[in-house]
Amino acid sequence: MTTRKNLSQILTGVSTLFIVLTLMASFGFSQSPNRKFSNNSQTLVGTVRDLGAEDASKQISVNVWLNLHNKAALDKLVKQMYEEGSPNYHRWLTMEQYKATFAPTAQDAAVVREFLESHNLSVSAIEKNNHYVSAQGRVGDIQNAFNVQINRLNIKGAIHAMATKEPSVTGPAGALVAAIQVSDLGYSSYARPATDPDAGVAYSGVPVSSGPSSNGLLFSAECLRPPETQTFKTGGGGPVAVYSGNRCGADITSGVPNLPPCGYDSAEIQTAYGLNGLYKNGLDGAGQTVVIVDAFGSNTILADANLFSELNGLPALTPSNFQIFTPTGPATCTATNGCIAGSWQFETTLDVEWAHTIAPGANIALVLAATNAFTNLDAANLFAVENKLGNVISNSFGIQEIVLAELAPSELVVENNIAELAAATAFRWTFLPAMMAIS
Repeated sequence: MTTRKNLSQILTGVSTLFIVLTLMASFGFSQSPNRKFSNNSQTLVGTVRDLGAEDASKQISVNVWLNLHNKAALDKLVKQMYEEGSPNYHRWLTMEQYKATFAPTAQDAAVVREFLESHNLSVSAIEKNNHYVSAQGRVGDIQNAFNVQINRLNIKGAIHAMATKEPSVTGPAGALVAAIQVSDLGYSSYARPATDPDAGVAYSGVPVSSGPSSNGLLFSAECLRPPETQTFKTGGGGPVAVYSGNRCGADITSGVPNLPPCGYDSAEIQTAYGLNGLYKNGLDGAGQTVVIVDAFGSNTILADANLFSELNGLPALTPSNFQIFTPTGPATCTATNGCIAGSWQFETTLDVEWAHTIAPGANIALVLAATNAFTNLDAANLFAVENKLGNVISNSFGIQEIVLAELAPSELVVENNIAELAAATAFRWTFLPAMMAIS
């Protein structure tokens, strides 16, 4: 993804921090009213155009998530685990205890499997702790199975197969189903390369050998310079504009190693957050593992992260402190699978490099979903929690809340159940800031 000549695109990505909010509200699963999209429907998501019914013979996938057992008791227990003075304070469950009392059973999964197969759907997998059953089949059969109409929707220029209402299940399987994922909607990466505001394109890279300097490795550390007033004139006497305020970054004519994009190196971030005193006392993350979940990944993540580490004086990433997991299938970044268009290669690189900056002694477990679809990223999160890859999990992807509210409210049910399992087993789920370049 990066080379020795364009590393600055990655390094300047830490210019601005913003929080990616992921909703974790606990919603019941019920059939919602039909969704109506006019051919000019304007929502907070953007323009949604209903293109009509999907081809009934088209093959699509579905994930059916099962209800937990004794859900009310689990809710109460998890709350007590975090209440000082409670007899259950910090008395975490083992996975064996969780499975014995709260997880869906093999019999539950068998009932759901029978339901799916009775509707001509082919079951491809049952999650190892029976949390979901995956299947594929024709659109027509899925519509019949889940009492929905599946249409083609143009959402912000991308075509998605979507149910026009929340899917539902009748019969014995109905009482076992928590949520049904039929659409191919997914989460977004919010990382972007540093962009030249005049040209509107990513800044050109520079040779790595040019840095570092006292002001940073390859860019200016002065993101907000003191206020000033500038008058802009055009030929012929007008128009004239006057700007009073801060300046961002160095002068546009500034050269290496103090390039115009502003951003910070590892030492500056560590100083800003007051971490050096902790490091001196041996508190650098040693003995801990940070779990990062992303989609697709970066094909050059190890080389990029180690070049970043070399420049910033961080420990190298090796098989002893860095592992990659691909629980939903091979994860690669290409121009045709949505990775490059969605900047997931930048997201992955920033997540790994800056987690390594903050906790240089910690191990990193990078869990990569095959795509950014809800189904894949949810399964990747569940894999990380069930296999106890570490004590902290970082998700720095997100989605507009209105998308879930209007198009996929059952996703909240899935996310809530995964997060509750993490909380019950002492897996701290932190939504860390995504790193994004100023553009």
